[in-house]
Amino acid sequence: MWVAILSGVTSEAAMKRAFLCILGILAALGMSVTGMAQNASALHYGVDASTAEPPATVVTHSNGVTVVIFRVDAIHDGDSFTFFLNVSCPSSKPAYPVDVPLAMKGNGKLTAFFNPSHVTLQTANHVSTTAVTVTVASAGDKKKLKGDIKGTPPHGSHLGQGPGVKVIVTTKAANASADPEQQVLDDVTEALTPDAPPERQ
Repeated sequence: MWVAILSGVTSEAAMKRAFLCILGILAALGMSVTGMAQNASALHYGVDASTAEPPATVVTHSNGVTVVIFRVDAIHDGDSFTFFLNVSCPSSKPAYPVDVPLAMKGNGKLTAFFNPSHVTLQTANHVSTTAVTVTVASAGDKKKLKGDIKGTPPHGSHLGQGPGVKVIVTTKAANASADPEQQVLDDVTEALTPDAPPERQ
């Protein structure tokens, strides 16, 4: 099930509405809760919202999909955002211990530095943590920047890559007309929507 940590949304009724809306989003995207079950031998990712600086909204799913949303007044080159990333795997099938390097993937407008640069999984369910610093490399006139953080397990490790962490840096003006719930739902919907394939030349 979805677990939402929503900044500015504290009432139980609001949380229930957000939960129902997220289920609707999954249905609209052609996903089902059971159909999204993560491969047990894949990497599982988690982010504790209390470790984010500046404060962030974190929305996670039990299959490992995690969306981290930083909402700021303006985006400038060199702006940085930090949080701690936890990585694990519940399966006993991988050839432990496994060193997994991490990287930020996207259009290059966001970069990421990891300390340490890789996570080491010693056994099944062992949680390895790294400090992540996301930096705006090239904001331009964009009001929203996105990037994906994923690990790349070595060949022969019998360990899947997993869905990773989606990082969004957005200005408050990007969806200022929406209430806090709707802002989060809009950002999550966009993060979970697959990018369109590039046009053929």
